[in-house]
Amino acid sequence: KTGGNRSAASELDTSKFPVEGVSWFDAVEFCNKLSEKDGFQAYYTLSNVERADGSIKSATVSTTRENGYRLPTEAEWEYACRAGSTTLWHTGNTLDALNEAGWWGASGTPAGNSERRTNRVGQKTKNEFGLYDMHGNVWEWVEDWYANDLKGGKNPTGPSSGSVRVFRGGSWDSVARFVRSANRSNGGPGYRYQYRGARLVRTAK
Repeated sequence: KTGGNRSAASELDTSKFPVEGVSWFDAVEFCNKLSEKDGFQAYYTLSNVERADGSIKSATVSTTRENGYRLPTEAEWEYACRAGSTTLWHTGNTLDALNEAGWWGASGTPAGNSERRTNRVGQKTKNEFGLYDMHGNVWEWVEDWYANDLKGGKNPTGPSSGSVRVFRGGSWDSVARFVRSANRSNGGPGYRYQYRGARLVRTAK
């Protein structure tokens, strides 16, 4: 989730800041490249790829179910974010609790704590799974197509097709309600936006 930041002040060391301005296609392509670098089999297959300005704008994406890096499903992301909690944020239900959990709120009232930019990862309170920055800093793309409701029981799934993909977690610019564990949002997979990044996972085989 780290690797540079265009919006942070130039005097800051941004090597531990989250990557931003990432489209869903960018994230998927990076998963495959990192899998190759680390000696794993690519999880995604991309075909009919169309590029513009150095980024994939459209493609047909399928999954191989191999052991490479991938984006989490929406259900996996929320499970990892909550880490057993049932509160608005893994640290509790108050704004003080949110300030402990992540960077948020540059455009909101109250103004939050982000100083109108992303911040170095790992400074806030980790959750019970040992994960940092699940709330705020940058939105995180997940694998699923968006639907109003997920289907299924303990491991619900999204639709098999669609036009927009899901991102979760809120950003440094988000008001408090958008940074909740349960909040869901969506966007076109080929669109880069300054508040969006990604968190990768890998299924051990």
